[in-house]
Amino acid sequence: MQRHDSANLWRGVGFSLLIAPFATACTGWHVQRLAPESVLVARQPTKVRVTRTDGSQQILNHPTLVHDTLVGTGSHGKTPPGTPLPVAGETRIALSDVRHVSTREFSVGNTFALLLGLGALGVGGFFALWAISCSEGCD
Repeated sequence: MQRHDSANLWRGVGFSLLIAPFATACTGWHVQRLAPESVLVARQPTKVRVTRTDGSQQILNHPTLVHDTLVGTGSHGKTPPGTPLPVAGETRIALSDVRHVSTREFSVGNTFALLLGLGALGVGGFFALWAISCSEGCD
């Protein structure tokens, strides 16, 4: 009995690890129409993508507003060629340099594409197994 429970546990862990990368397919970055300071107050996001006036993008984790500056820990997204990247750690972006901010939200299109892709994969797998099992002849 113990062996059966252990096998189910590992099967569940394996399934979770397999499906985890697809979890982000149900969300996408959505540009917010509100001013950055209003977004932080209204939504209290844990992560925002900031598009600067020069077109570069940066993701800020745990963003806060300090006077007229967005502050957070950052990772760098798309930047124009030749743009120097600041040292990792705390990132500060003046509100005057912000074109708009985006937050992660549920995306119907991404979710539909994920489900369609998984369905196609399942049907394709079924037919592949059927073809393999019938390689010696099926009646």
